[in-house]
Amino acid sequence: MIYQLKISLKHTSPPVWRRIEVDESTTFASLHQLIQIAFQWEDCHFHEFQVRDPYGPKTVRFSKSRMVIGNLDADIDYPFYVNQVVSEKHALLNEWLVREKDKCLYVYDFGAYWEHEILLEKIKPAEEGLAYPRCTKVMRGAPLEESEGILNEVIEINEKEEVEQINTAFAWHALAIGVKV
Repeated sequence: MIYQLKISLKHTSPPVWRRIEVDESTTFASLHQLIQIAFQWEDCHFHEFQVRDPYGPKTVRFSKSRMVIGNLDADIDYPFYVNQVVSEKHALLNEWLVREKDKCLYVYDFGAYWEHEILLEKIKPAEEGLAYPRCTKVMRGAPLEESEGILNEVIEINEKEEVEQINTAFAWHALAIGVKV
């Protein structure tokens, strides 16, 4: 199955987001790379995914039931501030985002603390003739990576060209990791 994800950079007005489609068995490590490509960043900072148990209680506040999916090879003291850490290399999207409207948080650059809400919008069958992963829509340009978490101006872009550039980069990424496109 294919997951349609909307990745929205939080605390931006007007909104900045990307819609991508990926295979449900995509790892969070691969999703991190795809987000980096989609926002035109260079992967120069630490990151993590904040998730909750998809089968656990929905009434518990997110911050208290938080688990982290992260890069266990990075020099981050995860146990200091979370109960459980899962390796992003082994965690699959379909293990943590199981129903449409499920969400998680992606945090990039712990200094700037760019927060991205990842919303599972749709679960659908793969369409014949389409390559995945793919970007289907973008809204506004992403802030510069070294802007310290501050979005001072709206970055207008040609959205159609941006989608094409992202999809070209996705195809190169897939070839680099040996995924058939």
